[in-house]
Amino acid sequence: MKGHIRQRNCSWPVIFDIGRDPVTGRRRQRAKTFRTKRQAMVALNSLLATVVKAMRGLLELCPSRGIVPCGLLCGRHGQGV
Repeated sequence: MKGHIRQRNCSWPVIFDIGRDPVTGRRRQRAKTFRTKRQAMVALNSLLATVVKAMRGLLELCPSRGIVPCGLLCGRHGQGV
């Protein structure tokens, strides 16, 4: 998986891939901003590990709720929680 950290003024945005959209095939990215470079590096490693687990089927990426454990899909996907 890909991700990068960039300094912008007094903040450190983390931009990372969450895979491709299954319908359109377009690349999907998410961004989070942190106050320090260290916080950004730790968060990037954690977020990429979470996305890799999601790609392996241990977690699911739900558009309305973010990353959730398998089997806990929201109502949009046919199963309510």
